[in-house]
Amino acid sequence: MRLVRVLLITLVVVSIVGTGAWWFFFRTTTTSDPAANPDSTEAAAESAVSPAAPATNIVAGTPSTAEVEVAPRRTASLSFSVSGLLAERIVDVGTLVAEGEPILRLEDSRERARLAEAQAALAAAEAAVASAQAGAAAAERQRAVQAAAITVVQAQRDAAEAALRLTATQADATIDQAQAGARQAAAAVAQAEANAAASLAALEQAEAQVTLAEAQRAQAEAAVATAQLAVEERTLRAPFTGRVLEIGFEVGEAIGASNAATVVFADTSSWIVETTNLTELQVVGVAEGDVVEVEVDALPSVTFSGIVERVSFVPELVRGDVTYVATIGLDVSSSEVPEVGLLRPGMTGIVRGLLED
Repeated sequence: MRLVRVLLITLVVVSIVGTGAWWFFFRTTTTSDPAANPDSTEAAAESAVSPAAPATNIVAGTPSTAEVEVAPRRTASLSFSVSGLLAERIVDVGTLVAEGEPILRLEDSRERARLAEAQAALAAAEAAVASAQAGAAAAERQRAVQAAAITVVQAQRDAAEAALRLTATQADATIDQAQAGARQAAAAVAQAEANAAASLAALEQAEAQVTLAEAQRAQAEAAVATAQLAVEERTLRAPFTGRVLEIGFEVGEAIGASNAATVVFADTSSWIVETTNLTELQVVGVAEGDVVEVEVDALPSVTFSGIVERVSFVPELVRGDVTYVATIGLDVSSSEVPEVGLLRPGMTGIVRGLLED
């Protein structure tokens, strides 16, 4: 009985093993036989001929779009070069300011007092120059008078000497008188020459006074310029005509020369857009000079014409994608697009036709 049971178990195991071997042989034959599985053979052949294509492939020369952000063409971050308390916000955020007009002013009473002192000193120096110049002019006139006097007394001396020569044959008294006249004339010439020398010295001294007064005036002018600069440094002015976008301080707050930008300023008469998600697959088809269309989300009924002005070479990683920034200038000169006045920095939109030929 035990032997019969062993034989039955053996037959069952052999049957199961044989069935499994037959199934494995059948599967191997059908998968390896081209006639039995033609689809499998064709797929294997295609796989061997060409590599796997990427999931996304944008071909240069086909239309593409990218997201953009609006920005003024010209933006400046303004700050003071000196420290102080903000005394006045002359204009507010959003104000259109002409070039050179003031925006903010620091407390400047001490600087203005110094400027007033320097201006007073300059006025005194200018008066001193005027006085010295008047003295020099008077000395010059005196020197001219003395020069004329020399000419007169020299003529008188020459006449006296001629008279003396004529009396050589006359009485002694007449000769003595002529000799006395000649001596007086010679003395008068000597005195006139001495006076002329003195007047020349006076003129040179007066001219030296003029030079000194002019030097002091130059110093006073430099002091005024320095004081004026100190006052000007405490007023922040518009570097070009534009609009105030942001003011970072309130009246009464202390502002240091090392602070970040105090005012963000921009020329809002000209606009650009910059792409924010132009991928490495798209950028190969973008070139400077390409004409594109820009739609701003806030102005859905308006399409702006634009020209690609530059494409960056430095990549930026955005949400795991390698992207590049393309800068596009908007054509806002057309009177047919009055909505340009509604543009604001930071608005978003879409640029179309980036890869069109």
